[in-house]
Amino acid sequence: MARQFPGLGLTGAWLESEDGWGDAMNANLRTVSILSALSVNGVVDEAELPGAPTDGMIYIVLDGADAMKVWARDNGVWVKLSAPPGITAWETPTNTLWRFSGAAWSVQATDLPAFGEPQAGMVLRITETGDALEWVPANPEIPAYGAGQLGQFLSVTGDGTELAWASLTGLPSYGAPQIGQVLRVNATGDATEWFTLEAELPSYGVPEAGQVLKVNATGDGVEWGVDGTGDTLPSYSVSEAGRVLKVNGTGDATEWGVDGTGDTLPSYSAAQAGNVLKVNATGDATEWATDETGGGGTTLPGYAGNTGKVLKVNATEDGVEWATDETGGGTSLPSFVGNTGKHLAVNATEDAVEWVDPPEALPTYGAPDAAKRLAVNGAGDGLVWVDPPTSAALIATAMSTATAHTITASDLGQLMHYNTSTSTTITVPADATENLPTGFSVMVRQHSTGGVTFVAGSGATLQVPADFNAATRAVGSVVTLVKIWSDLWVIFGDLEASV
Repeated sequence: MARQFPGLGLTGAWLESEDGWGDAMNANLRTVSILSALSVNGVVDEAELPGAPTDGMIYIVLDGADAMKVWARDNGVWVKLSAPPGITAWETPTNTLWRFSGAAWSVQATDLPAFGEPQAGMVLRITETGDALEWVPANPEIPAYGAGQLGQFLSVTGDGTELAWASLTGLPSYGAPQIGQVLRVNATGDATEWFTLEAELPSYGVPEAGQVLKVNATGDGVEWGVDGTGDTLPSYSVSEAGRVLKVNGTGDATEWGVDGTGDTLPSYSAAQAGNVLKVNATGDATEWATDETGGGGTTLPGYAGNTGKVLKVNATEDGVEWATDETGGGTSLPSFVGNTGKHLAVNATEDAVEWVDPPEALPTYGAPDAAKRLAVNGAGDGLVWVDPPTSAALIATAMSTATAHTITASDLGQLMHYNTSTSTTITVPADATENLPTGFSVMVRQHSTGGVTFVAGSGATLQVPADFNAATRAVGSVVTLVKIWSDLWVIFGDLEASV
């Protein structure tokens, strides 16, 4: 019974006697053809699609009922495909690489602007429109200078694009009468003027002793006041000793208070030694308490025999107790002996800690590994450096004279040319031999007179279209291999006819 496979959602597993699979297989091949090396004409809203589309056009549509899908024009209709998370697409008109997160498409890379000798020493910056990069000088050039620029300073020109030398002009004239004066901006804000600071101060004498200078109520001058309101301080004597000045309840004057409420502190004596001050339960006064809750014991638990322990709230939350760690677990750390370099971790039962081996170290690396990526090896028990995947915009090519080859991870997305005068055999592996991901594809071309034959390795299956052999037809023939399921491969292209 036919079923839909995971991944790209291709349909397969037809029975040998089952009819009606041709249309589904065509849909499978179309899906693989579109998504295996996705290159699009644009990333647009649905309303921006061309009014007269032609077959072969491919777009990513960002809105509407089929938002985020890949729209491909085929046989006069739009075919809408759901993209798998992680797939990338090359937008040809803008030379931009896009990536699908599973929910939205985002730009991953864009072309650099052209560069050469004229751009030497320049830096990249985002253009004012925010949609491209451009080269600009790393720093603006300093204009020429000499004796004529003595005393001048650098300023930005009117258009903000370069620097120029300028004299500090616009100062009001000055001489002996301005000694001790200060410079300020005038009332209209378009020039500066000299003024004597002392002349602006209000008069003062013995009556103002101890007062402070403050802005007056109209905001156009200063005046002397006792505090920020201009009123006098509240009276004080020995009875106010130790109190603090605070704003009163109506906010229009100040008063003396013992604490923030203006009330007196609760009485205290030797019985309160070591207690702390806290707000009472009703929030209208303060009281003494032995701890922050006020509901605990009058003293801490005994210290004897508790060296190195920490204080924590007990299980009933009505007191404190000493514990060996934050959870109250084991009395000591596991032994250090023989555990050099190991890490401390909570054990499987979460009731103690234990020493464990650190995460696996990276494989060794050097200059030959530049730009490579880290990946799990084929056996799944270690890490290896591998070449990064080829850009979606380019197809890696390789010429070979080998007469036998088994597909490996390094062949992903390549066009392999076989230049031999005798037959070459290409083997597609089972997962047990080379665990390649679903959707893995590679193209093979017969470059010379020697044909290329394709076979399935032990445990693998290679599905060949009816009336064709798993072999190239002639010189120049190109055949594509795609892994569509665990241990299952399909082959299509310029194949040799079987009749």
